Amino acid sequence: MRLASGLAALFSVCWAVLMLCKLSYPPPHDFHHHIDAPVLAIELASNQSEADGVLQKNSNAIPTLHLNTTLDLVFIPLYATYLVLAGRLFGARLAVILPLTIVAAIADYFEDYFIYQSLKFTPPQQFVPSLIKWATLGIVFAVIGVAMLRTVTAIFPAVVRKILGVAHLAVAALILVAAGFGRTIGYGYSPIELANLIFSFTVVANAIGLLWHYVVRSHRPS
Repeated sequence: MRLASGLAALFSVCWAVLMLCKLSYPPPHDFHHHIDAPVLAIELASNQSEADGVLQKNSNAIPTLHLNTTLDLVFIPLYATYLVLAGRLFGARLAVILPLTIVAAIADYFEDYFIYQSLKFTPPQQFVPSLIKWATLGIVFAVIGVAMLRTVTAIFPAVVRKILGVAHLAVAALILVAAGFGRTIGYGYSPIELANLIFSFTVVANAIGLLWHYVVRSHRPS
């Protein structure tokens, strides 16, 4: 379980870096509801005006977002696998984390389908699947965070495990607040961007922490 979780974290990080490198969308980024990231902006566009604000900013917008959406089709099973394995590794119940992650992944695929349609300047319909995805992921992060704080394991030192647990709970809180109140609070949906940044650090930390044992062992003299 430790090796599988570490590899899932590593593959997720590598694919996310690839997606980031392929995101050729130069600034300025000034989208609806205080969103800075173009991908998040098109995900949460609920009307044609909000979608047009993303798609008509520059000539690279449509091909860039089309490529990102295509790459996301592979990223979805990668991050879903990581979340389930990491959750189980730290003691989350499979009956809880697996169905929640499946719902988030399915919603993400529906979101991608509707984004493809939005790139053809049809009225956006990805807003509801996107909210379902983000809200469900927020719950998944909360489940993992609680599991990390409650479990007793030798995988990480207690202080590291608790820091990761608190980080997951912070990610969950930011996402759930934004998903629930993004259209009314002053910060809009921007807390999701901060949540993504924090979560990316936890995935990198897990990739290193979970795989380091095997790297060291492979270099020990026989």
